[in-house]
Amino acid sequence: PSSSSSSSLSMGNGAGAKVHAGFLEASSKLFVQLDPILKNLMESNHDYRLYFTGHSKGGGVATLSAVFTAQSHPNWRPSLITFAPPRVGNREFRRLFDKFFASTTTTTTSTTTGTAERTSDVTAAAAATTTTTTSFALGYFHRQDPVLYFNQDLWNSLKYEVVGTEVECVPDAHQISKIQSSSSYWSSSSSSSSSPTTPFDYKILVPPLNIFQHLRYLGVYMGPRVVMIKTVASTTATWLRQLHSFWNKIKK
Repeated sequence: PSSSSSSSLSMGNGAGAKVHAGFLEASSKLFVQLDPILKNLMESNHDYRLYFTGHSKGGGVATLSAVFTAQSHPNWRPSLITFAPPRVGNREFRRLFDKFFASTTTTTTSTTTGTAERTSDVTAAAAATTTTTTSFALGYFHRQDPVLYFNQDLWNSLKYEVVGTEVECVPDAHQISKIQSSSSYWSSSSSSSSSPTTPFDYKILVPPLNIFQHLRYLGVYMGPRVVMIKTVASTTATWLRQLHSFWNKIKK
């Protein structure tokens, strides 16, 4: 997100909480449509667990949607799993968030390394310290993601903070490198300082520039594929042939 506008979070228990205006608008509209559907499902299935998830901007919308739901239906105990999530709110928002979502680690140095066959296995490993009745929030990231890298200055200038537990992973495999609680690997959200610290203590010589790495997480690629490009090219070629044929008929 490139916008610097923020809006106050209107729901209760969040005095001083400010979030990105665009994400707030999108998630508020989604919540109005989604809430009655979820209410019907959750009231009819008492053993269901509710998870919000999203990638990139979708992670921002999922974050606020999860907070709205946790405030409106605390007995549902929703959890949040995001990939390449943006920071969407200030320190007061993080404090509000922390009231609903528990940290999945007991220390900031806790790590888990290994390979899992499915994304759900990775999530289960990261959430191993939670109980089945505890809401948790996991945000997956990797160091080769240029979108996260180049947005740090913007988020720092807005004093937006990381929420939940960060899970460092690799883009090309179902592998976790590090699990870190809300004292962020990207910026010190738990610092007593009023301004965020310098981001990206990654000690990398060359910044990540491959935009496609933003679309690759845990071995899953979410971007355009060759088959899609071929389909678009084929459709375009067909349209051009039809246009050419139509033009020739007009000339005659």
